[in-house]
Amino acid sequence: MRAVTASICKRGGRTVNQDAVCAETSADRLCLVACDGLGAYEGSELVSRLCADTLAELFRDAGEITEEDVRAFFREAHDRIVMFKSGDPRLASSCTTAACVFCDGRRTFIAHTGDTRVYYFRAGREVFRTTDHSAAQLAVDHGKIDADGIRAHRDRNKLTRVVGGKYFVLPDVHVTEGAPAEGDAFLLCTDGFWEYVPDDEMKEAALLCASPEDALARLENVLLDRADADNDNYSAIMTFVV
Repeated sequence: MRAVTASICKRGGRTVNQDAVCAETSADRLCLVACDGLGAYEGSELVSRLCADTLAELFRDAGEITEEDVRAFFREAHDRIVMFKSGDPRLASSCTTAACVFCDGRRTFIAHTGDTRVYYFRAGREVFRTTDHSAAQLAVDHGKIDADGIRAHRDRNKLTRVVGGKYFVLPDVHVTEGAPAEGDAFLLCTDGFWEYVPDDEMKEAALLCASPEDALARLENVLLDRADADNDNYSAIMTFVV
């Protein structure tokens, strides 16, 4: 497996960028992480960076991993955030989302907590997407709106799971046997990105663009055409398996 990757991490119309990304590739390994600190809480930009760095570090230092290892990585990230916050009462409410793709050459793991998403594309089809941990997703689950309705739902930013909150909550982990195939693509993106970029645009970019840089440039233009002047931070990682 060989992968090429590109990323963006921008503050949009906000004064502070609370997103954090990390993308590392090697001969048989893939480590992609995107985190989004909750905007209402002081210090969330610090805990999102800590979370991204911790998840990447733990995978980097591991060999072959299991589903339980991935959950343990998230637990360690949570514990480090709680310890970090304990030294400053102003940070008490700060927390973050997290989404990642890990491939150890033997299996591929997609894990997340919150509403930062992972899309997995193959031959122009969406073969997997994470399910948001949000009040808007609960409305989908109960049949009140369809999945596309999340982007405009009033409760889309109310999260049901975070990393670094009062209690540790397990991430969702999706496991695929083997490494990704040539032509596959992954897109990790925070809500400030996917709220403005339709899934069909993502699929087309993954299928038609010559490089992950071109794909992100195309999708960022879609976002900027639709976003308001005070739009949220937005981040994305696009990875092509070649």
